[in-house]
Amino acid sequence: AAILLNFISIYIRYAWYDWFVREFIEENSCQPTNLNKRYQKEVPSA
Repeated sequence: AAILLNFISIYIRYAWYDWFVREFIEENSCQPTNLNKRYQKEVPSA
């Protein structure tokens, strides 16, 4: 049960992060490629 909760919390965290990145890119779309690269680098490490 603890593993499932951990997985759910990680999923929620990255879903929220994905939404935040999209909102941030839409508001100030200066360097979306930099944010995308950092996002793709961070996600697989989870």
